[in-house]
Amino acid sequence: MRLRLGGVIQERVLTALLLEHGRVLPVGRLVEAAWDGVPPVTAAHQVRKSVADLRRRIPGGVAVLVTDGPGYRAVVGEGELDVAEFMGLLEGARRLEVGGRLVEAVEGLRVALGLWRGPVLSGEGGVVIGAVSAALEERWLGAWERLFGLRLGLGEAGELVVDLRDLVGRFPLRETLRGQLMLALCRSGRQAEALEEFGRVRGLLAEELGVDPGVGLVRIYEGILRELPEVVGLGGGGVGVSVGMGVGMGMGTGGGVVGGGGAFSRGGAEHVAGGSGGFRGAGAGVGAGAGVCAGGWWGGSAGGGTGRDGGLREDVVGGAGGACAGGGVSGRSFVH
Repeated sequence: MRLRLGGVIQERVLTALLLEHGRVLPVGRLVEAAWDGVPPVTAAHQVRKSVADLRRRIPGGVAVLVTDGPGYRAVVGEGELDVAEFMGLLEGARRLEVGGRLVEAVEGLRVALGLWRGPVLSGEGGVVIGAVSAALEERWLGAWERLFGLRLGLGEAGELVVDLRDLVGRFPLRETLRGQLMLALCRSGRQAEALEEFGRVRGLLAEELGVDPGVGLVRIYEGILRELPEVVGLGGGGVGVSVGMGVGMGMGTGGGVVGGGGAFSRGGAEHVAGGSGGFRGAGAGVGAGAGVCAGGWWGGSAGGGTGRDGGLREDVVGGAGGACAGGGVSGRSFVH
């Protein structure tokens, strides 16, 4: 089933409500999400009109978008947001890892990553949703890093190189991925290539940022040179670059999850659900496919940083409740 939305404003309003499903969003906050810069004087009226129209377009829309006090609240049932599935899989993988069930943790991460369909709204969601998109990508990359780390720990090496090279090519300053690529190359008998990767990233960091590689990457490099068993894979354990990825939700006021809005693809409003983009929808819901993503971004600061290894650092990103402090992921089935 596809839903045709009435334009960008409707798409952003719906996305904002789904991002904070279960929470009341005042009309003023919906205005902030719908317009970049100074909104028109009729903005509040346009938001109310958009909600009324969305209720007509969405099957059972009156029960999905409810008026609550000074604003509106999105009500979605269990299994209707793939963000919940994604976050649940990440949390499940973490628990399995803590419990030593590493093979099962790997499978959980693979399933979670299989939900990804690309950047939120393909960058067409405006300033507010753009910040959410950056946080989501951090979460996605962090999950890849966790997956590679577990697989390296389980003795895999050469079979990881292709995927690692692909991600390193797309995110060349991401030291965690670069270190994992070096380990995979070294452990598959390609030490010279592993050392070349270090030289490559060292030059890139110096040229782009004026900094040296981080301690974790240097330790991997030195371990390869010295043929340390824990690095080259001749003994138990392993050396890796800190991933720094949390799985808690909430960017800003906390926990909200998300929903659709053209969310992870080209963002055409006519493709509400089921189209390319966003996490892949895996079940019923209003619409049938991808959504936008992220959790609770209203109250957070956009400040902070991500740490030099590129992993999501919840202790520094956006400060307490900051805009990137927890990431949410996409919402199933409302807008694509």
